[in-house]
Amino acid sequence: MRKIVKLQISERTNGYYRYQRKKHINRKKRIIHKMNDYWYYKYEGKLSKGKIHCSCWMCRRKSYDERSRKDKVRLNDMKQQLKDVNFD
Repeated sequence: MRKIVKLQISERTNGYYRYQRKKHINRKKRIIHKMNDYWYYKYEGKLSKGKIHCSCWMCRRKSYDERSRKDKVRLNDMKQQLKDVNFD
C-alpha cells in the first residue's frame, strides 16, 4: 500500500515580502512616470501602501456613473419616437 505524503507549503520569508513590496512600488512608479509624473511622493515606500490616483468627485470615473449602452439606445429610441409624434 502506498503512503500519501502531504506536502507542506513553505512559509513566506522576509525576502518574499521585500520582493512583493518592491514589485508594487516599481509598478506604481511606472504608472506615475507614464502619466508625466503627475503624483508627488517624497519616499518610495509610500507607494507600497495604497492608491496612486485621486478619488475626488471631479477626477473619479466609475462604471455606474454613466448609463449603460442598452439604456442609451433606449433613450435615443424614445427621443426619436417623440420627434416622430410631434411632426405628425
